[in-house]
Amino acid sequence: MCLDCFLLTLTPIRSGEIVEAEPIGMFEQIEDEKEDHNILAVRTGEQFAVTPQVENALREFVLNVFAHVPGKSMSVGRFLGKDAPLNLIEASQR
Repeated sequence: MCLDCFLLTLTPIRSGEIVEAEPIGMFEQIEDEKEDHNILAVRTGEQFAVTPQVENALREFVLNVFAHVPGKSMSVGRFLGKDAPLNLIEASQR
């Protein structure tokens, strides 16, 4: 199982840079009628609040990133707390 992750940080990151991160939440996403949820993470030791403004920015990004692809179907569901990504990560390791 492949997991998608958004790293939430105000610190610049270079393309290809590997960073240590920890999950802080997740949002539900359905892509072409299949679950493709996204983990929200921060760099280890950093703090980042998932405010309604952050949720809206992520929702808009996800809904628009593939808007040019004919037939592509995307929807965003609930934003969930830290337990959700931990459970998803654990399930992916089975």
